[in-house]
Amino acid sequence: MTHDTGSSESAVVTIAALGIAFIIILALLLVLSPEPAEALYYFFAGPLLTGYHFGNLLNLASVLIFTGLGAALAFRAGLINLGGEGQIYIGAFITTITALAVSAPAVSPFAGGTGVLLALVAGTCAGAGIAAISGLLRAFWNTDELLSSFLLAGAVIPVINYIISGPLRDQSGYLLATREVPEQFLFRFLMPPSNLNMGIFTVIVLVIITFLFLSYTTWGYRWTLCGKNREFARYGGIPVNRYLIFPMVISGGLHGAGGGTWVLGTAHRCSVGVTSGMGWNGIVTALIARNNPLLVVPSALLIAYIESGAEVAMVQTNFSFELGSLVQAVILFFITASNLVIPFYRKRRVG
Repeated sequence: MTHDTGSSESAVVTIAALGIAFIIILALLLVLSPEPAEALYYFFAGPLLTGYHFGNLLNLASVLIFTGLGAALAFRAGLINLGGEGQIYIGAFITTITALAVSAPAVSPFAGGTGVLLALVAGTCAGAGIAAISGLLRAFWNTDELLSSFLLAGAVIPVINYIISGPLRDQSGYLLATREVPEQFLFRFLMPPSNLNMGIFTVIVLVIITFLFLSYTTWGYRWTLCGKNREFARYGGIPVNRYLIFPMVISGGLHGAGGGTWVLGTAHRCSVGVTSGMGWNGIVTALIARNNPLLVVPSALLIAYIESGAEVAMVQTNFSFELGSLVQAVILFFITASNLVIPFYRKRRVG
């Protein structure tokens, strides 16, 4: 999964993959939509027509930057974190129950900014803790982190679903969800009535910090070197096991922080499946960005644009929401395929 993010052939293949994917998108819209002209218009222009839709696009992109950074950092270390779905979900869940717990009168000193920070840290630690298990298994028992992270996510999700729909369900409503987080713990909206909120500033700072860390620190250099050639790094005296554990911890923590941000900024409670799909979309975001932290931002905007376009088209026409998921699958297929094309192209060129 690791490669030179600055290589020209990587950029060319990525652009070509996106171009092919969008050609297929056009064909699908024309063939499968009962109102192709309207579906095309609302799919491509809908997210930009109003401040409400544009604000929601930016809000979704901000969470995808969390998950995209998480996936990209794991890839940069030569690891594959497939547990993003469970990590972002547990982050959302733990953030919610922490905010609800510290809002009780007995712990009123935690209200306001301190309580928000505590809830977010708890959610971040929850995501990091789940991912850390996979990192430890890989470092000490050479267990494939791809499988362990995926299986752990598969175990965590139904447990959280049971707790939300059972012991912690809000009995005053009909949703399978917890009680709402108190207003003093919620992020302030920036573009009402859209969901865009103050959380977007946090993720911008994280992108800058991640870029500086990977580009200008010894740890960042070792992180990338271990991802490119672990044996060479070990021969050079780098403690490779650290770079099997820490990248997974940071990756899971970013997913958990994304889940907490989604709850405090958008959902305001944890419902069953509240973050569904965001972990997988984070992987797509990282692949399109070629694991470059700065390119994660436009990549997340692209995925959010597709999601928003599908949502607007669904509301305005008879365009099905499932077709929006199909659009994302097409892009994932071609971007993933391009990871196989680049090494083949380089081998042919060298030969």
